[in-house]
Amino acid sequence: MAMPRVKVDGRSIYHTFQRCVDIGAWMDTDYKKQKFRQIMRDVEQYSGCRVLTYAIMHTHYHILFEQTDYEYIDNQEFMRRLTCLYGENYVDELQGQYEKDKKLCGVEYADNILKQLKLKHLKRMYNVSEFQKTLKQKYAQWYNAKYQRSGSYWGNRFKSVIVQDKPDALFMMATYIELNPVRAGYVEDVKDYKFSNYGDAYRGNEVAMANVIRTVSMYTEKEIFVDPLTLKKAQLYKAWSKYSAWYRMHIFERGEEVTDYEGNVIKLGFSKEHIEAVLEKRGRLSLSESMHCRVRYMTDGLVFGDKDFCESIFTKFRDHFSEKRESGSRKMKKVDFGGCCTVRALQIDAIQPPK
Repeated sequence: MAMPRVKVDGRSIYHTFQRCVDIGAWMDTDYKKQKFRQIMRDVEQYSGCRVLTYAIMHTHYHILFEQTDYEYIDNQEFMRRLTCLYGENYVDELQGQYEKDKKLCGVEYADNILKQLKLKHLKRMYNVSEFQKTLKQKYAQWYNAKYQRSGSYWGNRFKSVIVQDKPDALFMMATYIELNPVRAGYVEDVKDYKFSNYGDAYRGNEVAMANVIRTVSMYTEKEIFVDPLTLKKAQLYKAWSKYSAWYRMHIFERGEEVTDYEGNVIKLGFSKEHIEAVLEKRGRLSLSESMHCRVRYMTDGLVFGDKDFCESIFTKFRDHFSEKRESGSRKMKKVDFGGCCTVRALQIDAIQPPK
């Protein structure tokens, strides 16, 4: 069951998930992850969309992605975006060809050629599917050339979950993604993983810092937009100091069993035996426990939000579901996510304890 990539109420939020296909081509070194993140940021600048948070794992990646409405861009901004994705040499050649066309064929002809090129690229912008396609192609091309490999790099088509554009659902999904490296056993503390948004922000990346500020401000008060390119550093770091401490506290409350007053994590994990014991008694995992596990609803549930939101998506895309189905929202079995629902009811291995 695949959902069409269309906008929901102006802007749309997606949790996207993609797995590598080949065990011999995992992103299992810092060098590979760094390259993937670089390409991801380049595609982000090109697309006009926004990566709210992410986690790059050995075998897969998670991105919480904001797809915005189309916005007009002038030629200067168009060239800047092309530079981000294709480099300065490509843009220099393009501008050189534009000047030649003006001399040989006139301004109107040159402008029309540029306009057609611009329209072609605009079709790839502000779109989650095109973002994923470009990201995966660019990384696979780099990887195959670097390591003299051929063939498909990625697994099947990426998975995506439409996330309700409301603080509770968004914050819960962002926290879930940030906790992936802890659940996988890579690190004991989310700040120590360099290839997630929080870890990147903790090391001073201003784009990642701005995303944390925005996510927390949306959850705790009125959403604020922070542009690291225009905001003075003193203001950015002041806001980061305020919001990051709150985010750290709540990430640990959801992902770990105990932390001390200073936020130092006591390494704890929920064993398979622990999870099974809870479920055998027909109990539901607490939010803390469930966030520490791999919960497939977060990647395979199609839609994530409250009951009314799931019903609205179901109604909008009614023809994508069985005629026998009467309603859209499905409660998540065995876990407690504060009233959030999904559209797909998972029956097998919905909850998987950490490794």
